[in-house]
Amino acid sequence: MRAAQSLGVEEAIVVGHSLGCVTSLAMALEAPGFVRALVLLAPVSHPWPGGVAWYYTAGADPLFGPPLRRLLTLPVGMAEMPGAVRGVFAPNPAPPDFIDATRLPLVLRPLHFRANCEDVAHAEAAVAALSPRYGAIRAPTEIVTGDSDSVVYAHIHSAGCAGDIPGARLTTLEGVGHSPHHVAPERMVEIILAAERRASERETERA
Repeated sequence: MRAAQSLGVEEAIVVGHSLGCVTSLAMALEAPGFVRALVLLAPVSHPWPGGVAWYYTAGADPLFGPPLRRLLTLPVGMAEMPGAVRGVFAPNPAPPDFIDATRLPLVLRPLHFRANCEDVAHAEAAVAALSPRYGAIRAPTEIVTGDSDSVVYAHIHSAGCAGDIPGARLTTLEGVGHSPHHVAPERMVEIILAAERRASERETERA
């Protein structure tokens, strides 16, 4: 938020995806004057059963993390990356140039991989603290999920946000996985514009 404000942005439609929605939701709670509207795509937002994959916890561990990150992360990560990307987009095809275009292998550098592991390993504690407060969010909120998302539990996160945030609207896309912004970008634009219209209508009502 401070970075955006340094560029002269006084308020924004905040759009988050997946784990990034933890930040988006925190912004809506902690800086309601900045968040004009909120759009959550396949969000992570509530505590969930099963925890996270073991390598996130290991990668964030102060004892086991350093040797793991320096010896195993690069070769194993590069070997597993194509399949992991396919899983994130499934059942939809991944963009053919996604790994190269996003410079995805850079996440395997030791310091960056540690930061990523810490984000994921601490996410459940973060949403456990945030989620009881979602009823205080007043920004017009749009939530988008795919009915075939195999990465996060839509019935916990997306449905949870729709139930907890006053006036939130949930859109479920048929045959779409964890990346609706790649699969249906035009629909995402429509939903973001709808959030803007709702924010404008709210301003009119207040006036």
